[in-house]
Amino acid sequence: ASFQSALEFLYQEISPAWILPCGRYGNGAQITSLISNMKKWENHAVYGKKGREDNTIARRALLLSDTREAMQELEKLKLLEQYAELRGTDADTIRSEFLYNFGLDASGKKSYDLGTKTIEVSLERDLSLSLFDKEAGKGVKSIPKKGVDPAKAAQAADDFAQMKKNLKKAAGERIKRLFRAFLSGEEESAGKWLDSYTQNGLLRRIGELLVWKQGKESFILTADGAQTCEGAAYTVKKQGKISVAHPMEMEAGEAAAWQRYLSSRGLRQPFAQMWEPVCRAEDVRPDRYAGTAIPAVYFKGMEKHGIGFCYDIGAAELDIRLADCKIKYAAEGISWHRLDKDSKVTITDFQFQRFTRQANHIVSLLDKWTIRQRIKED
Repeated sequence: ASFQSALEFLYQEISPAWILPCGRYGNGAQITSLISNMKKWENHAVYGKKGREDNTIARRALLLSDTREAMQELEKLKLLEQYAELRGTDADTIRSEFLYNFGLDASGKKSYDLGTKTIEVSLERDLSLSLFDKEAGKGVKSIPKKGVDPAKAAQAADDFAQMKKNLKKAAGERIKRLFRAFLSGEEESAGKWLDSYTQNGLLRRIGELLVWKQGKESFILTADGAQTCEGAAYTVKKQGKISVAHPMEMEAGEAAAWQRYLSSRGLRQPFAQMWEPVCRAEDVRPDRYAGTAIPAVYFKGMEKHGIGFCYDIGAAELDIRLADCKIKYAAEGISWHRLDKDSKVTITDFQFQRFTRQANHIVSLLDKWTIRQRIKED
């Protein structure tokens, strides 16, 4: 601990070169602190060239760390493949064995032996954690401290605190990956899918909230195995590919059946998968959004939805790009020094480059924003 403390002091007070050993030997709290500093160093107006240089060193330092905190940040930065390569493995192995592994069994449970008591942790449908005292036969709010082995209780409390802190972050990153797969139609082998979503407690819970596609058939995971939208048993074939299902690739009425299935069981999806509006390509005309001024800020920060947004403050120019689509637009209310709620974008021409899941998603967003503005203006 004193060694770790010394390394942190050295990089903060003496030289950024000490960031590297601090990354290699630092604990989870120190890595979290380093990540916080990295976000500050991105403010080029304050930290300038030195901030960029320190950030570069910090990214290399994260690659050397064995902590879950470093892995989570590298997943966000899309550097987990590089992290895995340094260790002679692949990113999916890092994810399954470390990043998403919290010691939960396939049903999402874990037990703590406290000597005189056994406390069971359960991962609920909403990805929250609950505790159950098996001897008392009731739920508890925290790891008991009285009438138990102090050392075992302290170890269990620390493990549970770390799980609470990191589990939702890990789940959030996985859901982002699944959303990208939802828009791209990315597939994975059935064998790999089975290993991930039937053996890992966290991934299984997430997998039970989504509808999956194998061939032309769609299914969902349950505690009793895979099922169709009618509730009939489905056998996942060990050969072939599996992907996140999309309503635009389903038979008529199938998406509505899945909506009823999910609603009747109180299953809240991590993103609006089965409620994604589906358009027909031939119904989307070039003038679909003509005459409606949409606030420019709606397009900002929407990269995960396939919307590229760049505002050049110096030139007071706006550049908006939509994945798999082509647009022409006029911008108004944009000054050289800011982009605010009064800045508007009017799309004058809209066309598909390719009609894909991604393009359909873009239309669903533009439709929502356009309808909102038309109601507001009328």
